[in-house]
Amino acid sequence: MPTSDTNQRHPDSEFEAKYPWNQSTITRSGHEFHINDTPENESLRIAHTTGTYVEIEKTGRWVQTITEKCYLYIKDALAQTVDSHLDIKIGGTYTFNCDSGSYEAVAENKTLAVGGDLIDGVGGVRQVHTESDKYESINGDLVSAIKGDSNHNVEGTAVTMINGNKVDVNNGDWSVTGKNVEFNVENVKWNCKDFEIQSQGTVTIQTAAGLLIITAGGEITINGQQIKLEAPQVSVAGNQVDIDGSQVNIDGSQVGITGQVGITGQVDLDGLVRINGVVQVGN
Repeated sequence: MPTSDTNQRHPDSEFEAKYPWNQSTITRSGHEFHINDTPENESLRIAHTTGTYVEIEKTGRWVQTITEKCYLYIKDALAQTVDSHLDIKIGGTYTFNCDSGSYEAVAENKTLAVGGDLIDGVGGVRQVHTESDKYESINGDLVSAIKGDSNHNVEGTAVTMINGNKVDVNNGDWSVTGKNVEFNVENVKWNCKDFEIQSQGTVTIQTAAGLLIITAGGEITINGQQIKLEAPQVSVAGNQVDIDGSQVNIDGSQVGITGQVGITGQVDLDGLVRINGVVQVGN
């Protein structure tokens, strides 16, 4: 942090006295009292034998040096006004204790530079309000521990970019509400006990290329007033295949059904149909 040349720790003394304009008293122990009336160099100086001194120079500048501790007690209020800059240099620690409230107002920019750790402890509510943008850069890890709720309200667009992995651990319910939800990923894998999709409209699963595979250790049940399987090639294979519906349509240039097959309802089979196994057709 740059320092001002006019705010040094130990500025050089500008005390200049010429006889007979100087009235000085020096005691036997070495205390000094100087009243300098030298033209254009009028000044005052009081010095202690230990080196502590106060000097009022010709320009009115006040220079004070204390070689030991300094204690200042004010029984009532203290008001300070600095029309220019205020520069405080501390070689050791800094402690600020306020028994009541504290208010700080900065009209322009403020920079806080901490070479070590920064601990911020608040016993009550903490509010941070920014009229413009907020930027936060972290070179290490970010850990947040919240015992209550966490709410994030974004009126614009929210973008999260992760170069590594992302793991969400939720011991309760997980709900996503929105107008449109879109996942653009290379692979999606769901490991769960139960999986249910409820829609008041249409549910569409599309694959631009490749296969659509549904594998279950138990039964696969598809219920609907009208079930349609449309593809250039449709294959249904299993030890037991049941297709139930008031109207069942299986359309394809080549249809293959393998296993013990039960088809119930009004059935339309279009295309080259191959059925292998025991076939039961009702209605």
